[in-house]
Amino acid sequence: MRHTAWLPLLVSFLGIALPCDASGQASQEISPKEMIAKWMAAGTAAGNQGDFYDNRDGGHSRLDVRLPGLARVQYKTKEERRRRGWGLQTRILPHVTFGNSSTAGPRGGNGRICYCVRQLLVIAYLQYTGNNLYVYPEHADHDADGKGDLLPTNTPYMIISQGSSGSDKAFIRAVGYALAGFHPEVKKRLVKSGLLMPTVQMIFRMSNFNISGKQEYLSGKAHPTVFQGKDVDFVKMIEAAHGIKADEIPPMVQLKAIEEDLPVQGRDYFESVNRSEAFADTQCVVARIFRGHQYERRMIVSAEQSYDINDRPLTFHWVVLRGDPDRIRIIPKNPSKSVVELRIPYHPRREIRWEPKIHSNRVDIGVFVHNGVHYSAPGFVTYFSLANERRKYLADGRIKEIDYTAGDYVDRRLTDRKPWRDVYEYSSRAEYTGWARYHPKGGIEQFLPDGRQVLKRDTIGRPVVTAEVEYRGEPDTRYGRRLKTVRKGSPSGSEKED
Repeated sequence: MRHTAWLPLLVSFLGIALPCDASGQASQEISPKEMIAKWMAAGTAAGNQGDFYDNRDGGHSRLDVRLPGLARVQYKTKEERRRRGWGLQTRILPHVTFGNSSTAGPRGGNGRICYCVRQLLVIAYLQYTGNNLYVYPEHADHDADGKGDLLPTNTPYMIISQGSSGSDKAFIRAVGYALAGFHPEVKKRLVKSGLLMPTVQMIFRMSNFNISGKQEYLSGKAHPTVFQGKDVDFVKMIEAAHGIKADEIPPMVQLKAIEEDLPVQGRDYFESVNRSEAFADTQCVVARIFRGHQYERRMIVSAEQSYDINDRPLTFHWVVLRGDPDRIRIIPKNPSKSVVELRIPYHPRREIRWEPKIHSNRVDIGVFVHNGVHYSAPGFVTYFSLANERRKYLADGRIKEIDYTAGDYVDRRLTDRKPWRDVYEYSSRAEYTGWARYHPKGGIEQFLPDGRQVLKRDTIGRPVVTAEVEYRGEPDTRYGRRLKTVRKGSPSGSEKED
C-alpha cells in the first residue's frame, strides 16, 4: 500500500500560513491545536478527555498529532495485536473511540469487507450509535482502473478514504479535532444519546472544501462512498462542532422498508445459497441488490421514527444522490413526506456524476431530516446491480436477455458465477413463456416462467415433460463458486423423458 504526503498535514498542525497545495489544506493563521487550546482555557471546549484512539495496523498509519487528554486503546502483546487489534474493528468499545486501519486483504479493503456482509453492517451501525467511528482506506476498491466503485452500499457508519496507506490520516485527525471542539455540555449530551458520531459525520460532510453550503449538502457531491483527503477542512469542522448548542443538537434519521416487491430465487434470479435482494436493513441504511430480471423495483420506506432529542419538529428530505433523477421516482405517501414510495429502474454500469473517472452500478437515495437549525447525517436507501451481468430490456420494460459471462468484477461474497446466457421468450401476444439458457460450449436448456426445466415438448412446441431444478455451487478457483443446475426429483408430465 502506498504512502501519502505528510508534510501538508504537519504544516496545518503547526499553523504555518501557506496557500492551498495538493493536499487541499488551506492557509491558516491559527492552527486547530491553538483554536482548541484557546477554547479549553475559556472552558468552552471539551477537548479529548475521555476519548480513545484505536490504531489497528500496528502503527503503520497512526494519528500523528498529540491531542490533550486523548487515551489510546492498548494491545499489549503481538498476539493480542494480531487477534484483536488488526484490520476491521468488529467490537463496540464502551467509550468514545475513533480509529483507523491502513490494512487490506485479498478480498478488498476493510470498508468493502464490512459492506459485503450484512452482519458486519449491523455491527457498524452499533458502533456508529455507540460513539465509535473508524476510518479505512479504500485500497483498490474505488479506483479509475476499470473496476470502479466496488462497494455494494453506502453508509454514514464509517469514513472510507481514497487511496491506500496513510490516506486515512487526514480523516482521523479531523475526527479528533471535531471531538475536541464541542462544548463540554454538548459533548456530554451527544455521548449519552448516541448522537456523537452521527453529528461528527454531519459536520464532516457539511464542512469539506468542495461543499459550498447547505444546498450542496443535499447532493451526491457531499455523500460519496469514498472521500478525498484534499477536501478535509480541519478548521471549518472544529468551528462547526464548537458552534453546536445543547438545544440545537442535530436530529437523527431512522429508516424502515415497510413494503416492497421482492423477486423469487430460482425463478427470477439464481444463486446457490439463500440470497435475497433484501441485502441489509439497519436503522440508517436500507441496502438492496438488484438480482431479479424485473426492470423496476418498488419500495415504501418510512422515516417516521426519526427524532430530535430536543423535540424540535422535523422536515423530511429525500434526494437522488446517485443514479438518474429523471428515471427514479420518489412519491410522497403523506403530507409531511415522512413516508415515500420509491420506484427504482435497473441502472447499468455508468460514470458517477461527481467523480466522472469512477464507474458505479449503484443507486443511492439520501434521506435527511432537519430540525429548523441543522440537517441530520444522511440515511441511505441503496440499490446495487451486479457488474458481472449485461442486461437487455425491451422498450416496454420486459427483459430480453441477461448475459452472465460478459460483465465486470463483482465481489464473490455477493453472487455466484453463472457460465451462461439467458434469452427470454414471449408469445405472439407478448405473454411471457420462459427462457432459453445458452451455454458457452453449445448446450441449450429451456425453462418455464415458474423455473421448471422443459425436458420434452410435443410436436407443436408445448412442454409435456418438465422437472423441478435447484442451483448448487461448485468450487471455482477464479471466482469462488460456479453455479450448476441440478434436477430435483423425478420428471413430471404426460410422458416420461426419453
